[in-house]
Amino acid sequence: RSVQYPAGASRGQSTRASPMVIVRFCRRDMRDNVIRNRRQLKSSKLSIVEDLTALNMEVLNRLRNHSEVQKTWTWNGHVHALLKSGVKIRVKPFQTVEDCLTK
Repeated sequence: RSVQYPAGASRGQSTRASPMVIVRFCRRDMRDNVIRNRRQLKSSKLSIVEDLTALNMEVLNRLRNHSEVQKTWTWNGHVHALLKSGVKIRVKPFQTVEDCLTK
């Protein structure tokens, strides 16, 4: 059993942040089903996120701040984006959005 506390908080401190739950699935199909249905939580205070490598998290944040990107998401550890032009792309680490547009 693992409990993570928000940044700057420890076991004895109370914070307003909601607790984080980390889940490890034994079956890939169950994991995929949960990840696939996470859209249903959009209007609630809950969210489901994949555990990404630091590099993929940087890629995701870079895409979110790019002017040509409308929407970003991850699936199976891969970073995807929907451009304002309507094109869906998969971005690899160290790859720029401009590189994806030229292909």
